[in-house]
Formats: sequence, structure tokens, C-alpha cells
Amino acid sequence: MRNIVIFGAGKSSVFLIKQLQVNSDSKLTLVALNFSGLPKDILEHKNTDLVLLDVSDTLRVGKLIKVQDLVISMLPANLHIQIAELCLQYTKNMLTASYVSKKMKQLHQTAIAKGVLFLNEMGLDPGLDHMSALRAIATIKKIGGKITSFKSHTGGLVKKLSNTHAWNYKFTWNPLNVIIAGGEGATYLFENNEKNIEYASVFDAVQQVKILDDLYDSYPNRNSLNYVKKYGLEECKTVYRGTLRHKGFCEAWQVFVQLGMTDNTNFIKLPQKSSRKYFLNYFLKPNNDITTQFCKQTQIKKESDVYDKMVGLHLFSENYFLEKTAGTAAQILLSILEQEWKLTAKDLDCVVMLHEIEYELDGVKQKQNLSLYVEGEDHCYTAMAKTVGLPMYEAAMLMLQNKIGLTGVQTPTNPIIYNPILKQLKAKGISFTETL
Repeated sequence: MRNIVIFGAGKSSVFLIKQLQVNSDSKLTLVALNFSGLPKDILEHKNTDLVLLDVSDTLRVGKLIKVQDLVISMLPANLHIQIAELCLQYTKNMLTASYVSKKMKQLHQTAIAKGVLFLNEMGLDPGLDHMSALRAIATIKKIGGKITSFKSHTGGLVKKLSNTHAWNYKFTWNPLNVIIAGGEGATYLFENNEKNIEYASVFDAVQQVKILDDLYDSYPNRNSLNYVKKYGLEECKTVYRGTLRHKGFCEAWQVFVQLGMTDNTNFIKLPQKSSRKYFLNYFLKPNNDITTQFCKQTQIKKESDVYDKMVGLHLFSENYFLEKTAGTAAQILLSILEQEWKLTAKDLDCVVMLHEIEYELDGVKQKQNLSLYVEGEDHCYTAMAKTVGLPMYEAAMLMLQNKIGLTGVQTPTNPIIYNPILKQLKAKGISFTETL
């Protein structure tokens, strides 16, 4: 029996844990500050130990890692590095779903010297997006196609809600990341011109994307130029990666950005028992009527869908009080949205992904669309948990069976990794629809 430790027990971990419990001959150790987000059947599995532990206790964490065959980190990205350093100390392979950080990248040569594999970016985005795009790109190049444009869009969303829920959005992954999304601005390539978008304009730079007869907003996601070399797109005139939201979301979210309500740097302290109206008014210039000033300052009309979205959050109400009155603006806004956008037992989430690839083949211009739509089973076994957890599970199996043959800090951009994983995912119902 092999030993696997998983650090972190958040919303995205349930499918990974369940698959390892059911389909692998392994002893699991789950390490977290609490296990409130996991269902009873996972917590009571006979081959699973639960350890309540703060990972800053490196002595106890090291003792756990020492006896494992594989270490999986589902912790926040900034905590991976301390787990990785202990994995180097005890010569253990590690798997994460997060982007490779600068500090993680610096461990590459040491990991090679130790003969260990740190496989990162193995979730949905990053992860499934890499693997599906690279396989499609490789297939086009193999038949002699010259790729001229690559656009990729991904979103973790809730299924379209009733008209009573104006935003059509609920949290299906790390809520704070939703609040501060786009904070670093965005860069992409369009018709050989580099587009640099400052944070203040990210949610204005929206493209409309149609997937399975539904329209979505796609706003630019970070620096798309990082994928030119990574995906072998040096001849491309357009390279764009975007994040999806239901149509109309971005226009309203831009209001929060414009007013400064998503700022996560400056600390503010409001009076205790402040209302949501008081919080909104904090970002407006003085005026006897908050609604008049809001519309004047944001150029939003009272008859608009955007205004309805603000009303839906009770931001003009003195009867809804803040649970959090001290912190950054982003943290206080988050405390409001966590109440309004909490996934309930009746809600189903979905994951939507689209790759748009234009290429020339024998002098003929062609376009290939690859679309993915995955729906959650319930508010616990979500689409997000499925599309993060299943790729990680398949990667874990490859690592335990020593089938990858790579060492150092890696991502799933090698066909040795992505071909067998995509094959297994298709058998489990995660597959792309192709249109030409």
C-alpha cells in the first residue's frame, strides 16, 4: 500500500480525494486546519487519516512528508514553497494545481539533482487548458497547418440562475481571487500588436464569446504573451487568454473597480454596525442622495441592468449591515458577496472552456473550435472540483507508477504527460467538442 498526503481540504479537493480513496490502493493522510468543507463519506473512509495541523509547523509537516510516496498540495499558492522545500529534504515527488511561482522555478535544478518531480499547473486553469490546447496545436502542426490565431477562454460559473438573481454568479472557487482578479492588468497579442491593459480597464476590454448557444463575457487574463513560446505560437498574429463570465457581469464589476472597492492594499476602518449603504457611500463624493451621486459618478442609469445588480446586493440599503468593518476594501466587499453569492444545495455550477484556433493549410484558411462544458453534480461535488481534481488524480497515478520519466519543476506541456491524462479524462466524461 502506497502512502499519499494531501495538504489542504478546500472546495476543489473532493473529487481528487474521492478518486484516490476508491480507485487506488493507497493510504491517504489529509492535513488541514479544518475539514468542514468535506462530505461525511470522505471523512469516514477506512483508508484515510485526518490530521488537524497548521503547515507552518514545519517539524510535524516534515515528519508526515518523510513517510509518503507522493505529496499533493492543495494549499494556497504561496504556501507550496515550504512544502516543496521539505519534499527536497526528504526526496519526495510533489503535485500541485497552481501556477509555477518564481520561488518554485528556482528549485528546478535542485529538484533535478535530487531526482524528484514537482509537477505543477495540473488543475483546470492552469492544467486542463494547457493539455487540451497543446494537443490540438500539435495535431494541426503535424498535418502541416500554420497557426495564425489562438484564443482560449475558461470560466468557473454557476448555471444560469433565475431573473431574480441579477448577477448570474456565485462563488465556485477561491472567493478572494475573484475579487482581486485582473489586479496586475493584462497583456495579449492582437494582429501582431501588443495590447497592454491596465487594471482600471481590464473589465472594459471584454470580448463576446458564444459557446453552446450562450453568450459570455471574456475579459483578458494576465499576460497571454507567456504562452507564445510555451505553446509554440511564435508565428501567431493573435494570442489571447480570457476568463469567462455570464454576459453583463463585467460591465457591472467594472463599477467596483472604478470606485476602488476591489482595492486590496489600503486598510480602512468603518464604524461598527455600518450598513452596506455606508460602505458604498465611502467611495462616493458627498451628496445628500446616494443614488443620485452613484449614478453621476459611475455614469450608470437607474433603468440599467448594472443598477439592478447593485440593488440586488442591497448596496443602497441601511438595513443590511456589514459583517466586516475593518480591512481592505476588497476584504469588506468579499464579506458582502460571500453572503450573496454562496453556492446553495439547490445550485449547480459549471465549467466552460473554449479554444479558438485559426490556421492555414494548403493555402486555405480554417478555424477549429474546441469547447468543453462540465456540470456539477451538487453543491459539494462541483464541476470545478471535478475539472481540478480528476486531472490531478490522473497525474498522481502516473507519478506513483513512475510513468512520466521527468524530474525538476514541470508543467503538463509534454505529450508524455498530457496524452495519457486526456485519454483517461475522456473516459470519465471530460472531453471536448470539436467544430471546424
